[in-house]
Amino acid sequence: MLSVRNLSKIYEVKKSVFAISSTKIKALDSVSFELKDGETLGVVGESGSGKSTLARCILLLERPDSGSIRFKGIDILKLKGKDFKSLRKEVQIVFQDPYSSLNPRKRVIDIISEPILNFSLEQKERIKERVTGILMSVGLDVSFMYKYPHEMSGGQRQRIAIARALATEPSLLVADEPVSSLDVSIQAQILSLLLEVKKKNRLSMIFISHDLNVVRFVSERIIVMFKGKVLEEGGRDEIFSNPLHPYTRMLIAYSKGEPMPVKIESGEGASCVYYQKCPYRIKRCISDQPVLFGTDGHKVACFLEGGN
Repeated sequence: MLSVRNLSKIYEVKKSVFAISSTKIKALDSVSFELKDGETLGVVGESGSGKSTLARCILLLERPDSGSIRFKGIDILKLKGKDFKSLRKEVQIVFQDPYSSLNPRKRVIDIISEPILNFSLEQKERIKERVTGILMSVGLDVSFMYKYPHEMSGGQRQRIAIARALATEPSLLVADEPVSSLDVSIQAQILSLLLEVKKKNRLSMIFISHDLNVVRFVSERIIVMFKGKVLEEGGRDEIFSNPLHPYTRMLIAYSKGEPMPVKIESGEGASCVYYQKCPYRIKRCISDQPVLFGTDGHKVACFLEGGN
């Protein structure tokens, strides 16, 4: 379904408004992975790890600086015109915050029907019928059709955001922290809804979160990111039963309620991006950058595991 190869994205950030010089930040650093048809890939990492930048590059909301993205065998970075518009129909996103991702001046029927009309997927006289069906598929009845976003709860708004994403009948759904802004009592409902619509609509999904427990619930495979790099990749059960990278082990321990380790914070300029926080670091980590390696679908970028 999706093949990402050596994707990189660099931002230039000024220290202040009046600063002349700027600092380059690698939001994505040679990220590679594949997504199978019908699969859910979890992308996990702390804030600043590059997860959302990855999502925005896959959607072409931002252009990567280098690398390739192939969707169903087609290099989407080369698409233009009608072909580019077709991609928009096939790949949809659910953003983190339903408060800001929905237009407050539009009613639900207008929010959901906009992509349908944009891609000419239904005749205008049948829009109401189609929107009704989509609302029902996300657990909302017809009474929500003429409501505005401010008249609904956070969970209901996120259901509308999911409905809007499903309106174009996509093949790939990218969910970027879709439950992190919701109450804990509502999170499980939205996660269950995503799994339900994925199965019913035969979707492939990329699920992004900083919460390992959430990723474990919805994903079949997981990639672990830190400072723009993929540090570990593998099947869900393998990642949790046999985590290979020190960062993955730390995330799993933290998800179980154990305290975060004391920051080491030394070794500026080391090649390994996790060097400053790694309690197991060795001299080679200063000069060499570990690359992903492994067998049977479980890969890690760490010299302690025999990496190159």
